[in-house]
Amino acid sequence: MNLLAKQVNSVEAPPSRERRKVTGLRWAELRSEGPFSKTRSRRACVKRGHAYERVLGRQLQRWNRTGVLPGELRLSQWFLFSDSNGIGWAQTDAYLLTYDNRILLLEAKLTQTDSANPQLLSLYLPLLRHIYERPILCLQVCRNLRYLPPKLVDGPQELLKNPGPGVFTWHFRGDG
Repeated sequence: MNLLAKQVNSVEAPPSRERRKVTGLRWAELRSEGPFSKTRSRRACVKRGHAYERVLGRQLQRWNRTGVLPGELRLSQWFLFSDSNGIGWAQTDAYLLTYDNRILLLEAKLTQTDSANPQLLSLYLPLLRHIYERPILCLQVCRNLRYLPPKLVDGPQELLKNPGPGVFTWHFRGDG
């Protein structure tokens, strides 16, 4: 075996890009700012995803202002928490504290992905449940559908009228 092969074999694999899961939650609190700088990514796909998130946020604010989606709307809310993995940070895309004592949790994805489910159910849901102690409805919002999801809704209003367990999907193209 040559020297280069020995060096390559001795290098540890980088950690996987697995999302944080909350286990053994000790405490959680809302924070006005997160731990990371506001530097923007140079990757075009990340920029498009953030732009889509802003379009969704503006639509939710419009509906909230006009009473179509009443409640207290929170966009890009930061959380600081401690669980069995140590101290962690998380940031939701959007959630609505409804006047009938529920939470509508929304996760924006440019393209529909199965990774939204564990993100909603294993990260954000435990934090929101700990802080607010309310029933939570989960909604993945995506511009591009890859397949027909089993729980497709026409929008957040439909989910609020017909709530159910699990993660629902809303195909929001963002064009009005």
